[in-house]
Amino acid sequence: ADLLGIRLAELHAKHGIARLMSSNSTRAVETSELAMRHLPHLNGKRAEDPMLREIGCPCPPEPPMNNYRAEYRYHEGSALAEAAFRRHIHRSSRSDEAQIVANGAKLEVILPSRLLGFGLSCAAVGAASAALYTELSSLAPDNKPMSVADPSAPAVYLRPVTSDQLLNNLRCCDPVLPGTKWNNNWDNRHWRTTDSSTSNNNNIRSIILVRHGRFHHSDRLLDDLGRRQAEQLGNRLAQLHRRYGISRIISSSAPRAVQTAELAMRYLPNNLKRQECHLLTEVGWPCPPEPPGAHFVPEFYYHDRAARAEAAFRRHIHRADDDAGESTNELEVFVCHRNIIRYMVCRALQLPPEAWLRFSVDHCSITWLDLYPDGRVCLRCFGDSGHVPVSLLSKDNVR
Repeated sequence: ADLLGIRLAELHAKHGIARLMSSNSTRAVETSELAMRHLPHLNGKRAEDPMLREIGCPCPPEPPMNNYRAEYRYHEGSALAEAAFRRHIHRSSRSDEAQIVANGAKLEVILPSRLLGFGLSCAAVGAASAALYTELSSLAPDNKPMSVADPSAPAVYLRPVTSDQLLNNLRCCDPVLPGTKWNNNWDNRHWRTTDSSTSNNNNIRSIILVRHGRFHHSDRLLDDLGRRQAEQLGNRLAQLHRRYGISRIISSSAPRAVQTAELAMRYLPNNLKRQECHLLTEVGWPCPPEPPGAHFVPEFYYHDRAARAEAAFRRHIHRADDDAGESTNELEVFVCHRNIIRYMVCRALQLPPEAWLRFSVDHCSITWLDLYPDGRVCLRCFGDSGHVPVSLLSKDNVR
């Protein structure tokens, strides 16, 4: 909580913090009050809302959890989660200052799931953690609902739940919330977890996706800020290596990704060698986003880029292969590009790939995917830039 306060003070210096709100649970109150010691401008004033308390499981997760929960257990929790969402997550015509909400972990998951327009059944997968810091001012002013992929498309993904659908399905003895069942064999490697002859099939594959540092479009190389970001990344990777181990580092062939990887590797053991994969190079827009982007992009633009993004996903994002040295339970680091990371996360979590533009990825931030042998996928963090000082944060390149 003390480190949180230091970070919030940095964010206040750059963006301003208008208020701090917590649930009335002891742990949330204590966390808030410890952090507020670093925010004297709030004068110790903290708002409190009991609806932000931990709610257990807000809805049946997909894939299901190991421990069975009776249907009635979701009856109140889902309504409380939706009530908290509608009270606190909305657009505002007031100042752009940040508002801090301290609540329970499950509620942190459910609120961004609703915000990004994903079906609530995906909450347990962890995709929602991507939006814990969200620029609400960027939502469409007409409140136009987000559409999803054509149901006739060959790939099936979780579908968003509209407000009306949600209102009609809030655990009033109705069927579970609509959503597509999780596909455990999404990488066509399911036989490896059931074949008794496989020597080692109990390993979790942990993948770290890193966006390169800031670069200048004129020479396509890192600028001074980008190099400093890469050094901060190196410090964080060194910490992760000491705790978990890093088995390999792969970068795209783009100079900015190569530079970022090599600068970061100065902080890692000399026996780690950088590998390179051209499929990880920036693809531009991997597929038409929904809602649409600010600039029109003709359909033919996606013809080869979508295939290249999918090829990169299928080559690198899959469960561990014993014969490929991917079953050590150490971290594998991929230094690549913003849109590739967005696309891969959507695909790994079986979310609509056209949702990729709803995620924001800072330079040299870390995205962590855990791929379990049974086919489950967990997003441990998305776009984590806590290792980069606020004064060095950036998300746009220099033109």
